[in-house]
Amino acid sequence: MIARPAAAGLLAAWIALAGCAAPYAAVRRRRALSPDQRVLVDRTFYLAVSAYTKGRYVEARRHVDEILRIEPGNPHARDMRRRLNAVRRQSL
Repeated sequence: MIARPAAAGLLAAWIALAGCAAPYAAVRRRRALSPDQRVLVDRTFYLAVSAYTKGRYVEARRHVDEILRIEPGNPHARDMRRRLNAVRRQSL
């Protein structure tokens, strides 16, 4: 049986009410990026990694934030943000 949009919305509401929204969110499809956006994200991630390895954490964070504005669910940028947060906590 193919789920209709209304039924899918009801299923999402039921899952959210049941407290299981996190696993359902992981199954949702991410918005597809255009080829130009994909190139921009890849180049910006390269710049973020380069800045991170050189110890320029503020610059790396700026690049990661730019990636996450374009693609909020990017797992590599989210991982880099976690690493940057850990470095920030250690330096305080």
